[in-house]
Amino acid sequence: MGKRIRVLAINACVTAVALVNLSNQKCFGFTLYDNQQVTINTMEGGHGYLYDNSTAFIINGGFVGHGFTYDYSSIKISGGKVGYLNAYNHSSVNISGGNADCLYAYNSTYVNITGGGSTFFSAYDSSNINIFGGSVTFFEVDSFVNIYKGSINHLRTYKTSRANIYGGNMTWLDSYNYSSVNISNTNMNWLTSHDYSSINIYGGIVYSFKVYDFSFANVYNGNIDYLYTYSSMNIYNSRNPATKNYSSVNLYGGNMRNLYAHDFSLITFYGKNFELGEGLSLDGNRILGTGYLRGEWMDGTWWTTNIRMNDLSSSIRIIPEPATICLFGLASLILRKK
Repeated sequence: MGKRIRVLAINACVTAVALVNLSNQKCFGFTLYDNQQVTINTMEGGHGYLYDNSTAFIINGGFVGHGFTYDYSSIKISGGKVGYLNAYNHSSVNISGGNADCLYAYNSTYVNITGGGSTFFSAYDSSNINIFGGSVTFFEVDSFVNIYKGSINHLRTYKTSRANIYGGNMTWLDSYNYSSVNISNTNMNWLTSHDYSSINIYGGIVYSFKVYDFSFANVYNGNIDYLYTYSSMNIYNSRNPATKNYSSVNLYGGNMRNLYAHDFSLITFYGKNFELGEGLSLDGNRILGTGYLRGEWMDGTWWTTNIRMNDLSSSIRIIPEPATICLFGLASLILRKK
């Protein structure tokens, strides 16, 4: 880091001691080195700079306008508030209460949230994020994140980031670029994949799942009310729709109530004992038309989906091709004979 310079002259009130409590002081900024520590429970925290292995504790009533952590330093928020917090190098941020309005994690930092939360959170580089509780309003990820519990209003994944979602509640998730998302269990309103991103769903509940561009999705289990595959979309930060889309979805389990297949998308059901309802017919292993499709997953679970949209340029397939296809509905039986 080179020679360290104390940014504010008055912050010398904390740089010369190992442990300081600011409850009875007016200190408009602080800088910590080595193993120094500071506890803040007053609204006069100002700006804070942490280096080496230093630690800052923000407790109830405490406030820091802008915090910076470097090296292996750490900031622990159990109450109070931090306006802006920038974490660099191998530093760590632990939030168990209170709030960090705007949190930015860079390099190889670690962020653990067990309570409290953040209004705007961006994670970059090789930062490692674990969320065990609390809440995040808007969350952008270009790194690695594990979500076990808590509440996320809007999560966006970029570049080659990876998000593992084991639980919690989420309103909206967008995946972009080459990012990957693994969902084991969550309650989610809207899930959307863009670009070349990939989504794997092993469980949970998703109300609406939309697959765009060249993105890829595997569904092994869980419940999806509406599954859409599209040919065009508004790219992030642009209103120019994509002209081609070859999105792909593989279905191995779960329950999709409604299916919409648009343009060049490919949807494949891996199961057995398929039953085609009125309006559906087969061309090899490709399903034509719209209507109810019923089948059995390899584990013996039965499911039913309503194919509401099936463009001629899209392809809905059943694999392996069943030995017996049961057609229910008189109209579909007549189509079969023709």
